[in-house]
Amino acid sequence: MDPVCHTLFGATLAAAQPEKRPWAATATLIVTANLPDLDVVAHFAGMDASLYWRRGWSHGLLALVLLPLLWTTFLGLLARLRGVDFDRSATLKLASLGVLSHPTLDWMNTYGMRWLMPFDGRWYYGDTLFIIDPWIWLLLATGTLFGFRWRRKGELGWVLATVLTSLAILGAGVVPDLGRWFWTLGIVVVLVGYLARPAWQPSRARQTARWALVALFVYVSTAWTGNALARQRVADHPSVLADAEIYVGPLPASPTRRDVLVIEPDGYRTASIDLLHTLGTGPPGIEFAPLARGPIEDPQVQRALESPCLRGFENWLRYPWVRLEALPTGGSLIHLRDARYAREIHGGFGGASVRLTPDGAVDGCL
Repeated sequence: MDPVCHTLFGATLAAAQPEKRPWAATATLIVTANLPDLDVVAHFAGMDASLYWRRGWSHGLLALVLLPLLWTTFLGLLARLRGVDFDRSATLKLASLGVLSHPTLDWMNTYGMRWLMPFDGRWYYGDTLFIIDPWIWLLLATGTLFGFRWRRKGELGWVLATVLTSLAILGAGVVPDLGRWFWTLGIVVVLVGYLARPAWQPSRARQTARWALVALFVYVSTAWTGNALARQRVADHPSVLADAEIYVGPLPASPTRRDVLVIEPDGYRTASIDLLHTLGTGPPGIEFAPLARGPIEDPQVQRALESPCLRGFENWLRYPWVRLEALPTGGSLIHLRDARYAREIHGGFGGASVRLTPDGAVDGCL
């Protein structure tokens, strides 16, 4: 998930803690909920390096043990310098909870997570949540906003954050009109609730934060159930073979809609289904569109995938398809795409292109 989600989750966890909590408990949960993303530095080495390193070493089993220990040790040294009491055991438990929350949330989307790193680089996919989910933002923002006592500067910060996120969501072309309306309604409801709230009380704040976490659990569980129902609905389609692999994933800001891939020997069949329309009785009314896999086994394509500039992309690729384009000056372009995120040669996330010389040698990645 995105940094906003991880930060709000850590903050809501902090707000839900009992009144007696260890020193720097809030900072511990917020920082450790983001700590596995220290591998973001790979972005500075380029997109391919990011695909190779992201959600690996800093998200895997070894990191789940080491990162809480490192944070607890750092905080213990800081507490000693400041001369404050420090509960190492309680802090380690909170740090472990914060760190564990990060790969768990990351695993729930379609990008993937390598739980067993550095021992095994296998990817695991929850396929339940989109990478950026505004409804989770709303739920966790409610838990954070009502869970702490905010001064005027903090409230102004919330106003600025609301304006910026609203501009991003309302202006995003991938967000459906209904999603924009629901986002606006959600912002209004939270704002009215905040303005009408009674005097701040710690017990009521903790209760609100806990209810936000319960609502998040219900939301994720509902999304997972929707995926399972949609997968079964696709499997029941007369044209889908009994042993066919079926991918069902979320779409941006659309809790009732699902993206579908049916994996076949020569390619894929794609569809977008609405759970409210397709989960009734009778034959599944699903319209598939073909997506040819292309010459994946072509020696030129295999050489392109083995090139150093695609090391990360090849490692991350899940549902590949390819197109070859002859260049008027000689040579060719090989367009490689992942069907999770790209259905066209141009546009979409999850793609790379390789230029080949007339004699078939790799001449660079685009």
